[in-house]
Amino acid sequence: MIQPVMHSCSVFVVLLSAAVAGAAAAVLDDRAELRTLDEQRAVIEAQFKADSELCARRFFVNACLDDAKLRRSAGLKPLQDREAVLDANERRARAEAQRERVAAREREFAQAQGRLRTAELLAPAPAHVPPASKAQAAPAPKPSSESQLSTQRAKAAQASEAAQRRQVQKADYLSEQVARQKAAERRQVLRDEKLKGKKQPTALPIPSAADIEAAASAPPLLKR
Repeated sequence: MIQPVMHSCSVFVVLLSAAVAGAAAAVLDDRAELRTLDEQRAVIEAQFKADSELCARRFFVNACLDDAKLRRSAGLKPLQDREAVLDANERRARAEAQRERVAAREREFAQAQGRLRTAELLAPAPAHVPPASKAQAAPAPKPSSESQLSTQRAKAAQASEAAQRRQVQKADYLSEQVARQKAAERRQVLRDEKLKGKKQPTALPIPSAADIEAAASAPPLLKR
């Protein structure tokens, strides 16, 4: 019964490794696509800058800038939509990888517990001891060295599994914080670009008291 169990565990480990490798490859492909999207964004922004400089030389500046903004927005829209999809895929991949790592640690712990129980079952039975007399109490049976070693290994595996789980959770938390920070920075860049595109209205100068008095005392214009 031990060999089929060990064989099934080995198959599970192989399948889990293949799944983790596939998820890692998908994450790398998404990151490469994100870099490509960043390059396309840079091209669109450079074109918008050139169009804005060209509009500044024309007579209808505002209409020209509005057209340039529309072209930039139309070019950035598909990039932003694709970035949102890739970000969601990366978050799902991190969550799936964390679940797979936890499952692997739990499987390893279960295997260690199984080995411990197997060692206890295979341990030699204690020798028959005749009943002690009233004056002499029977000594307590000492656990075998193999059983003690298996217990220590199981405890060490459990402690290692708990430590690795904490490290994985910490790494996933830091990755999530970095992803959120990057998303916030991208949103801030878009807001800044929108604010730069809006032209603030020029306020009219407020006349002083001297200007009002001078205008009142000025002679009226004579009609010809």
